[in-house]
Amino acid sequence: MANKTPPAASTPLHTPAGRNLGVEATALAAGDTIIMQNNGDTAAHVNITTPGTGTVVALNAANNQALTLSAGNNLLGPYDPAIFGSTVTITTATAIGTVALYHVPTRFANGLHNPFEANPNALDA
Repeated sequence: MANKTPPAASTPLHTPAGRNLGVEATALAAGDTIIMQNNGDTAAHVNITTPGTGTVVALNAANNQALTLSAGNNLLGPYDPAIFGSTVTITTATAIGTVALYHVPTRFANGLHNPFEANPNALDA
């Protein structure tokens, strides 16, 4: 039941090597808690060897999100800071594997985005 603060991922996500996500350096045991800084631009890469469940803890318990972590690679996030706060806490119940973080770069606006959206990092930008 340890707290894990994952480091940056070993392989960039948007590269040929990053398409085959693998085992990360930080081990994750059943019952561990993942704690990561949340600026709305961070995703957790969880490579699961023993499938299980978990929960993403929100500022308001009614907004908590249940997770089913399947074997293999799972990308969790990014999470909205207004709902999950400046620190995201992900609890695992039975899942075992490894964890690391990816920074999601700023997205460029495209012709199909919401013209009234002023935030270039919004999902519809």
